[in-house]
Amino acid sequence: MTPELETLLAVIGTAWQADKPLAVRKLLIREELGSPATIHKRIHQLKDAGFVSFEGQEGDSRVRLVVPTEQALRYFAEHAKVIQQAAK
Repeated sequence: MTPELETLLAVIGTAWQADKPLAVRKLLIREELGSPATIHKRIHQLKDAGFVSFEGQEGDSRVRLVVPTEQALRYFAEHAKVIQQAAK
């Protein structure tokens, strides 16, 4: 996984953890993540790799939320373990 994909996955995971999953549109306007075309490509790379999926927003079927999959949650847990071990 590239650092750029890790950063995007971290943004998606952080929002999801705060119970505020991000819509694709909201991600595309985050300039610090790159151009909209680049972000769109990276979202689909994460999806193709099994790290994120899309869900409809309750009450508005036009909105697609990007949410981490179980694979992404395991990835986060493994990284947390490594960080905790390094801190010891």
